Amino acid sequence: ANMFGTFLAAFFSFSLQSVPPELVEGMTAISEHYAKLSPSDAFSYGIISGFIIAAIVWMKPRLSILKY
Repeated sequence: ANMFGTFLAAFFSFSLQSVPPELVEGMTAISEHYAKLSPSDAFSYGIISGFIIAAIVWMKPRLSILKY
């Protein structure tokens, strides 16, 4: 479901031209760079990214307690 939603959002953004061409060029360049990664590199980047996102989620409830 997640990949299908991503595909739909990309398809409608591209077909309705809601994203300026300059941004499409940049997004394409970034996507091509990550598509060329080896599976082990992509997996290791995914682990690191997942840990960072989880750390943010774990810290967020504690910030409301501190009220700095």
